[in-house]
Amino acid sequence: MRGAKRKYHFIPLPNELQSLFDSVRRKIQSTSNGRQASEPVAGFQHFLKIQQQLELVHGSADPDISPKEITELGEFGLELIKQLCEFARREHILEAHSTLAGIAIGVTDWIMINHGRIVVLEPVVDAIAATANSTSNPGTLSHMTDFMGQVATNCSDRIKYDLDLDNPLRPWRLLQINRGITATRSHNPDTMTRVFDDLVAAIPYDAPEFFTEGMREMALKNYPDFIKNVMHEYYEKHSHPRSH
Repeated sequence: MRGAKRKYHFIPLPNELQSLFDSVRRKIQSTSNGRQASEPVAGFQHFLKIQQQLELVHGSADPDISPKEITELGEFGLELIKQLCEFARREHILEAHSTLAGIAIGVTDWIMINHGRIVVLEPVVDAIAATANSTSNPGTLSHMTDFMGQVATNCSDRIKYDLDLDNPLRPWRLLQINRGITATRSHNPDTMTRVFDDLVAAIPYDAPEFFTEGMREMALKNYPDFIKNVMHEYYEKHSHPRSH
């Protein structure tokens, strides 16, 4: 099983994950409550060792490892990142939380390149949002929407079924909403159209609210007319349908 060449420069390569994690581990262990995170710290170090043993080249795992095994290993790693992010948030270790976002994106990319499925979505959504919010470069934002689309495609069926419709904070909904916002910020009408179509298909019950809120943003911020026109088209179609 050979992984595809990495396309997005903001995604850490596997050999960078260890050094990123080492910096996080030092920050966590230096806190007065650092011992509380000892189990997920040790667990993620174990994850990295397994990953490094599997790697043959950047982005490629042992051909004898099945997608199911990649999925299970990825679930293990992302669940540990989720626990470490919660600890960093509680302890107000902002720099560690930012670095963990980069690690989460790197692990997610590794899962997808090696044909696994994403089972733990929460830390991935948080990491993507943090990365998108840190830039205003249209090209980078457009690439981010592509990456979010890959994440959505590679989520487990259980996540895609989107059964918890009453929960506005469910990760599947947030992934689609954040992708729509990022597409709008890219100022690329083609990207917006593609992403908005995906959003309507993925979260049809939430789409009207998204486009209604989008129209409010268009009024509040100085978006170009060609961006306003795309948002208005989807608003008219999905949030304010014309009578026939």
